[in-house]
Amino acid sequence: MLQKYDSIIQDQLKKENVEKVDDETEEGSIKRYIPQHAVITPDRTTTKVRIVYDASAKTKKGCHGFNECLYRGPVTLDDLCGLLLRFRTLVADIEKAFL
Repeated sequence: MLQKYDSIIQDQLKKENVEKVDDETEEGSIKRYIPQHAVITPDRTTTKVRIVYDASAKTKKGCHGFNECLYRGPVTLDDLCGLLLRFRTLVADIEKAFL
């Protein structure tokens, strides 16, 4: 299993899905690591081992997970309540048109 896990990591490195982090970094820079673990499904014929990255995992109590450290950005979706009210108005107009 260790060899299969390593081959998956090496494949992800080659495809540049992940990157190798050296211990030597600039003074004061913060490193964040995403925890991962293997999911093993022996009854499958195609992918018996796959790696799952858990960016919401917290390393210690009171610490933030990786997802919590990212900038969320503005909400670009419409307000759900307003969307439903406009849809109901449209449906009511169609019902009146085809009585």
